[in-house]
This record gives sequence, structure tokens and C-alpha cells, in this order.
Amino acid sequence: MAVKENVLGIDTSTPALVLGVGERNGLLASHFSMIGRRHLELCIGLIKEILQKSGLELSDLSAVSCGLGPGSLIGSRVGVVIAKTLAQVLRVPIIGISTLDIIALSGQKEGLIVVAIDALRDEIYWAAYEDGKKITKYKVSSVEAMVEELDGEKAVIKGTAIIKYGRFFNKFNNLVAGKTLYPSPEALVSVAFEKLKKDEKSSLYELEPIYLRSPV
Repeated sequence: MAVKENVLGIDTSTPALVLGVGERNGLLASHFSMIGRRHLELCIGLIKEILQKSGLELSDLSAVSCGLGPGSLIGSRVGVVIAKTLAQVLRVPIIGISTLDIIALSGQKEGLIVVAIDALRDEIYWAAYEDGKKITKYKVSSVEAMVEELDGEKAVIKGTAIIKYGRFFNKFNNLVAGKTLYPSPEALVSVAFEKLKKDEKSSLYELEPIYLRSPV
């Protein structure tokens, strides 16, 4: 009989706290809430809560995944530190995933998708995806520079930049502001399983959030 694999996913890189625990067939339990900067305060208690809902114990986990940003510098650190601590204590693999990748695979995946997160300083963190596969590097730039680089290509925009720049995007006939602003628990867990299948595990001691520029 095959041993069941259970993965806990954590993303704290945006104002949302995103948690999911699942097996290969899908989620067992999840949590999503807008908490601002209270990730450290609330994360551990909510992890215990979703594990209880799923009927699992910490000892049942076979891997821990975490969103790496780019995004909130402090928020990203919180998720990475908690994930690394759990992986070390439980002696299970850790899987780091870009938050942009998770958002790209949350909701609609088909066609050209641009994931853009507000980076403050009148800039955004962003990357482009074709049918769910990343086709650019992770970038930080002004929103105007991003639009110029797209060069008229039709694209759906995802990510928190929509909140701040939605009206700007609407000025362009080739851009559609999508409804997906944050990473979903489903994508967080499913991407982790895909990486496990390919043996794309992260180094516990080298894993760090994705920094595209100096802290704000």
C-alpha cells in the first residue's frame, strides 16, 4: 500500500495569510484571510487549526512548502522562517515557491498572464506566464515600464497591483484586469506536489525569500 503524502503550504508574502494542507488528490483544509501585518501573530495558531480540520497531526506531514515572494519583505520572512522551523523539527523536505508563480496558477491559467504585485515606491514586482509557464524573469519596475515591455500583447493581469493600478490597466485595450489578487491555497499545495514529483526540493539552510531590491 502506498504511503499517503500530506503537504502543508504557507504564504505570507502579501497582506493575505494563505494556508493549505492537502494530499495529491486535493486540499483537506485551508485558510485565507486578510490580516495586514499580523502574519507572525496568527500563523502558528491557524496552522494548528487547519491541521485539526484535516484530521492530521504535524507528524503526518511529508513536506512543507512556502511562498517566497517577492512581496512584503517582513511578511515573506515570517513564512519562510516558520516553514524552515517546521521542516527541520519534522525532518521533512521544504519546497520554496515564488508567490508570483502561485498566483499565476490560481484561477485562470490559459493564455498570457502577467502577475503583478505592488512593490511600493511606485513600482511593481512582476513576471509573465504563458499557459501557466513562466516566460520572463522576476522583475521590479514601474507599471509603465511593464506595459511598454508587453508591447501590445493581450494579457490578463493578476495580483495586488490591480488594486492600485486597475484604472491604469483599463486604459489599454490589450490588458484585462483579472479577479485573482492573491495566491490560493489550492495552487500553493498543488505546485508543491508537482515539485515533489520532480524532486525539486529546496535546501533547508539556503532557502531565502526572493529579494528583487533593497528593503523598503
